[in-house]
Amino acid sequence: MSQIRFLSIPQLCRHYQLEVNFLEQLIEYGLIETQQVENQACLHDDALPALEKYIRLHYELDINPEGIQVIAQLLERIQRMESELHLLKARL
Repeated sequence: MSQIRFLSIPQLCRHYQLEVNFLEQLIEYGLIETQQVENQACLHDDALPALEKYIRLHYELDINPEGIQVIAQLLERIQRMESELHLLKARL
């Protein structure tokens, strides 16, 4: 049985060398969700791949959080459409 792990926001900021403001913006735009663990905002470790993708988009490609939100929505829509396409192909 795997243990659920949460990482605190300050811990993430130190590890990834991020500004707290950037994480707050990601939370505000609904790109990442936090949970309160021992009165501290924390991120589930399953969300790390998405967070790392958003970090790369922001710091390497200079995309603002609004742009990241649009990209995330488009990628999600593409994934849904690909799943639907696979289901339709399976019916044929």
